[in-house]
Amino acid sequence: DSLDAIDHERTSSDATRVRLATAIAEIEAEARHEVTRAADTALAALNDRLGRVREAVRAALDAPPPEPPGPAPLGSALVEPEALPPTARTADLPAIIAAAAHASAIADGALDAVRVTATRVGREHHHLSDELRTTLAEVGCDTLAQLHTEAGRAVEQATAAAVRADRAEEAVAAGERLDAFLAAARPFLANLEVLAVALRDRHFVGHLVKAREAELIAEANRRLRSITKERFGFVSDFGVVSVGSGEVRSPDALSGGERFQAALALALSLVEIASRGHGRLDAVFVDEGFGSLDASALDAALDTLGAVAGGGKMVGLISHLKPVAEYVETVMLVTKSDVLGSTISLLDPDGRERMLADDIRSGLTSG
Repeated sequence: DSLDAIDHERTSSDATRVRLATAIAEIEAEARHEVTRAADTALAALNDRLGRVREAVRAALDAPPPEPPGPAPLGSALVEPEALPPTARTADLPAIIAAAAHASAIADGALDAVRVTATRVGREHHHLSDELRTTLAEVGCDTLAQLHTEAGRAVEQATAAAVRADRAEEAVAAGERLDAFLAAARPFLANLEVLAVALRDRHFVGHLVKAREAELIAEANRRLRSITKERFGFVSDFGVVSVGSGEVRSPDALSGGERFQAALALALSLVEIASRGHGRLDAVFVDEGFGSLDASALDAALDTLGAVAGGGKMVGLISHLKPVAEYVETVMLVTKSDVLGSTISLLDPDGRERMLADDIRSGLTSG
């Protein structure tokens, strides 16, 4: 009986142990299920955060480094994104948690660096904004757009000023050339001014008249002395001087013959002076006055006129004297008619001889 009881107790004990084991297994399975579900949820959240961290790390690595001076580049404190597992497993939880913590710490450092950079950029932006406001105030602009407009207008003005400067340089060059011309012309202009002063009030003309008058008197004096056989000559102011006595007489005080001789000397002197000045005086006409001369004076006057004619000049003598007609080879006879008026005839040699032979009919006189 004791063995049966012990066997019964053993059987009961085994059954109890089996139930306990089953219960434990069920509990373990249920606990494992609960744990696994919570772990899966946690792993999904962790994987999502890992993805975000991986993107943040990649963005930080791809970002350009800030200009020095400044904090070190963000990528220098970050791990490569490939160091993080693409997905998490339950067995990798300790390693994943450690890597995630490390990545989180690195990301926090990167965020701190970003904050520092942002702060520096903000300060620089504020400084640049202040400088921009100062610059706008200095140029009298309210906005940057207005500054751009003013700058464009300034460029246009500068271009126009450059064009004006080029034109000014050309004008300066032209002015320098004009100055050089004026420098060369100033002596000439000074001479013209002197001449203008001399011409004022006929000073220069008077000087020329006096010079030509002196030349005329000198030539007339020479000729009058020749015609009068050294009896008379001319002095200044056309006075007639008696060579023998030195007495100066006015032309009005001369006799008719002497007056004719003086006039003839002056006329012939004018012809000579005109020839010296390259002028042309090809003909000389002497109208009457021969009758006032004695025979000797008449011969001297005719000889003088003959010398003038021999010099290439045409000498025309208007006279009623027979000695004058005899002296001249070419004769033009002027006759007067109450019906027809005056007529002029050019006499041939025979006609000239007939006129001289019939001096009474032709109107010629001997003196």
